[in-house]
Amino acid sequence: NIQTMIEIQEYIRSQREEEIPLDAIRAGAKDQFDYSHHDYIDSQLTMIDIQEYIRKLRDENVQFDDISTRAKRKFDENYHDYIDGQLANIQTMIEIQEYIRSQREEEIPLDAIRAGAKDQFDYSHHDYIDSQLTMIDIQEYIRKLRDENVQFDDISTRAKRKFDENYHDYIDGQLANIQTMIE
Repeated sequence: NIQTMIEIQEYIRSQREEEIPLDAIRAGAKDQFDYSHHDYIDSQLTMIDIQEYIRKLRDENVQFDDISTRAKRKFDENYHDYIDGQLANIQTMIEIQEYIRSQREEEIPLDAIRAGAKDQFDYSHHDYIDSQLTMIDIQEYIRKLRDENVQFDDISTRAKRKFDENYHDYIDGQLANIQTMIE
C-alpha cells in the first residue's frame, strides 16, 4: 500500500514535469491505479491545486486574509486545515526573509544570521534558512571573484567546486543574469 502511494507520487511528479494539466494527471492516475487508491490520488492532486491557487493569488498580490477566504471558498472544507498550514508556511518564509534582510542591513556575518534564524524559527524551516543563506553566500562569492577580475568560466568552476551541486543551476542563473546585464 505504501509502495503504491510512492508510485502514485512518482507518477504525479513525472507528469507535472511534463506540464500535463492536473485533470489529465488525475484521469491517467485513476486509469493506472486501483480504485482503492482513487481517494489518495484526489487528495494529492487537490493539495497541488491548492498550492497553485495560492501561488497565483500571491502573484496577483492578494492579501493573506483574502487568499485564505478565497481558497476556503473554492476547496472542500476537508482541506481548510491544509490551506491554513500552507499559508502559515508562506508567512513564516516571509518572516525568515525579513529576519535575514534586517540582519544583513546590520552587516552581521552569515554564520551568525544562520544561528540566530535557527534559534528563532522551528526546525521544520531550517533547510529553508540554509538554502536562503547559501544563495546569499553564492552571490557574495561571485561578487568577490568579479571584483578580482576573475574570468566568467573560472568563476563558474570555482563556485561549483565550493558549493553543493544542488546549487549549480542557481550559480548558472546568477552568472547568466550578470552576463545579460553586461550585454
